[in-house]
Amino acid sequence: MSGRRAWDMALRLKYGGLDSLPGVEEDATAALRRALRATPQDATLYVIPTYTAMLQVRELLARWARRPAFWEAA
Repeated sequence: MSGRRAWDMALRLKYGGLDSLPGVEEDATAALRRALRATPQDATLYVIPTYTAMLQVRELLARWARRPAFWEAA
């Protein structure tokens, strides 16, 4: 979990009865890197971002893949 409200979500999940809480990483870039490293090569990583966070995730993935952002691709 990452982002400005990550600790709020962690607390909500705890009170919601989730036994195994994911860690909170305040740095979104570090959180995405950690999640990608923990995902097996043939598996799918699901990211459930807010709209604003989705823009950041897309920018990071495009930069890491050395590809233009989707709105820049012709």
